Amino acid sequence: PHMLPLLARAAALSSSSRALSAPLRLRLAVSRRLWAGGGHGGHGGPGPLGSFPVPARAAGLRPFSVLVSTEEGDHDEVSTKFRNRVKAGRHTLVADEPENLGGGDSGMSPYELLLSSLGACTSMTLKMYAERKGIALEGVCVQLDHEKVYLKDCEECVGLELPNPPKDKKGREPKIDVIHRVITLHGSKLTKGDRENLLRIANLCPVHKTLEASSVVTTKLKEEVEEKTDPTVGDTRSNAQLETLIHAKSHALVADKPAFTVRRVFPYRLKRAVGPFVFADHFGPVDVSTGGSMDVGPHPHIGISTLTYLFSGAIIHRDSTGAEAVIRPGEVNWMVAGNGVVHSERGEEAVQHIPADMNGRKMLHGMQCWVALPKEKETGNAEFHHLDIGDLPDVSDLVQGPVSHGGHRVRLVVGKLGNTNVTTGGSIPDYWPMFMADAEMECESVIEFPVAKDHELAVYVAEGRVEAGPEKSVLDVGECAVYSGVNNKGSDFSIQIKASEDARVVLFGGLPLPEPRRMFWNFVASEPKLIEEAASAWEAMDRTKFPEVVNEDNKDSIPCPPYRRIKG
Repeated sequence: PHMLPLLARAAALSSSSRALSAPLRLRLAVSRRLWAGGGHGGHGGPGPLGSFPVPARAAGLRPFSVLVSTEEGDHDEVSTKFRNRVKAGRHTLVADEPENLGGGDSGMSPYELLLSSLGACTSMTLKMYAERKGIALEGVCVQLDHEKVYLKDCEECVGLELPNPPKDKKGREPKIDVIHRVITLHGSKLTKGDRENLLRIANLCPVHKTLEASSVVTTKLKEEVEEKTDPTVGDTRSNAQLETLIHAKSHALVADKPAFTVRRVFPYRLKRAVGPFVFADHFGPVDVSTGGSMDVGPHPHIGISTLTYLFSGAIIHRDSTGAEAVIRPGEVNWMVAGNGVVHSERGEEAVQHIPADMNGRKMLHGMQCWVALPKEKETGNAEFHHLDIGDLPDVSDLVQGPVSHGGHRVRLVVGKLGNTNVTTGGSIPDYWPMFMADAEMECESVIEFPVAKDHELAVYVAEGRVEAGPEKSVLDVGECAVYSGVNNKGSDFSIQIKASEDARVVLFGGLPLPEPRRMFWNFVASEPKLIEEAASAWEAMDRTKFPEVVNEDNKDSIPCPPYRRIKG
């Protein structure tokens, strides 16, 4: 952690010569949880979020040397003008700027490195102190927020002795950095005195002492609700591991139409798939009454099934199998690409099918996912299936939490609910064990979602805020927690989710595929040669492999980007 501030400053200097004048707000969670039974993670391996024990020899300071240099990504990595390779001793990582600042988001930004250093240092400092004093601290979770504010607007700065930064060349008051740190202490035997001492020690973290010379760092403890006595938060019966936390990134849905953006959840650089789901986009809510709706011309797919599901609005789907359908809220479009299919998604044409709300708005809001086909189905024929809302079973009673102070409605969109016999109706092919559910939750409601053994689960927030899992991850809109039961000794598990406010949550996942998938543009396959063949066929407009979309002139077909040979 002592080295991360150096990495942050070096990466910032190397990656950008311009000042970040726009307000910037980041949130990063650093978690270090020790589980009973010895070892980190319960079996000697890394615990949640990849935490490891801190050797005693690491407590002493040592000279630091950091080398940061710009680099070009290799042939299967994103190359951006701000991408940097950071070397610190034996360790190497990548730093980059987010896409909205012109980067490629291929690594942590300088500010994320900075927050990482404070979070890790805080967690390690508390654990070291607890071990020396014999305090029964089982784990630490540090949540960090950063913002730039004017000194006159900083409520936390009242009464503090702060450096008086000089005005800029135009005589304007500069902004100051404010970092908010919220610490959750885990431990059923922690006393009030233990917690007060640990809060005091947190402010002695060396990185904190460095930062407070030029920044404002606020610290408070988050009250932990004990899992053993309050079943509304967490699930003590779940041995599933929190594998990763994801914040969806904003992307233009179509490169030459940047006005319509989506939140891209998967693929994520640290987690390429959840079960057989290799791609997930969240779009809206957006008012399309005066234009600006989704409009995607004919484009190809191989090796996947596309799943489109709307919370509100309407989209017209057309494809090369001859299918044409208007998809409405609560319905499912399921298109099997097989060896090759072409489709379009027309939102502008569908606006007439969207009822206006009380304010005259016509809202479009939904999800689109790609589900990888089993290897033997990758060369099959294309198909199209549509499910009406009546085909989606209501499973609200089957996911009822033990204590709930609000209502909820949960529909099974596709697949099978845990080890129950509940499955989605209709004609969707049962190619692989998987599931997707749509949960509408009132504030204070709790659901307990069952997952079959060896499966994976993604909990994604489309609206509102929730707490998920035994570690009580706080998830806002665009955030996702991924849980894995792969190393769960072959047992089923369940994850509890509590709504902190009215929320809408999408839960999806399933059994991981036995072999990895390669992805280039809209093509997904187990073998690179299938992708290369598809890219060549679409570039040549080979209509034997990719027929035309019905009832379209196909003039606005989307061209394939330059093909990059995929490693493997």
